[in-house]
Amino acid sequence: MIEQQARDFVRSHFAGLRDLLDVEDKAEHSIRVGDAAPAGDSRIAGYLHDILEEPNGRDGKDLMAYVYNTYGFGVLSLVAALTRNTHESYFEYVTRVADSGNEAIALKVIDIKDNIKRTPSASMLGRYAKALEILNA
Repeated sequence: MIEQQARDFVRSHFAGLRDLLDVEDKAEHSIRVGDAAPAGDSRIAGYLHDILEEPNGRDGKDLMAYVYNTYGFGVLSLVAALTRNTHESYFEYVTRVADSGNEAIALKVIDIKDNIKRTPSASMLGRYAKALEILNA
């Protein structure tokens, strides 16, 4: 029930938005990441992993409060670990995820592997390969 609530929230949050390649609805990637994660906090965080980076006009603090109040501290911690800060380079971010624990690492690996399936660019594939090395995946 609570996992379905997170899934529905992501669909609502990204309603009307397309992915960067304009291939599919923005929510579809987040749904696949969540569906591939183990049940519980990991799955919920998988669904929600992009909402803080892409707040879609919503206040980030309000989104964090929603996640905490609805799903708890464990989910909020995972979503925060998977959110790239504006001051971080991509590889600084991936290194921080690698230092955040096994659940965060597993979710980031799922995220990257889903992105690889949708990425036509050789440079992006190289970037993802290096990220997987940092994550020891």
